[in-house]
Amino acid sequence: DFIDDLLQTAPSILSSEGGGVVTGLVDPVGAAEDIIKMRKVVAQEWKLMMEVVEEEHTGLRQALLTKRMDVSPTKQVDDGTSAGFE
Repeated sequence: DFIDDLLQTAPSILSSEGGGVVTGLVDPVGAAEDIIKMRKVVAQEWKLMMEVVEEEHTGLRQALLTKRMDVSPTKQVDDGTSAGFE
């Protein structure tokens, strides 16, 4: 797992000399922490969105049921796969 690999990687120092000497610390544990926090935010947002799916689909289900009820027996397809839609 990518997160496990990050957690097992030792911190290192990064140096760049293009246009000036820049030195920084690469913190894999800190990066893993940031990723986990972002995953949590995304999961919470997804959970909130999924809570309203049933409400959003109620109208669709009503329309489908109404369409099925309005189809006369002579118009139905024998295999029943069209659910009354042509």
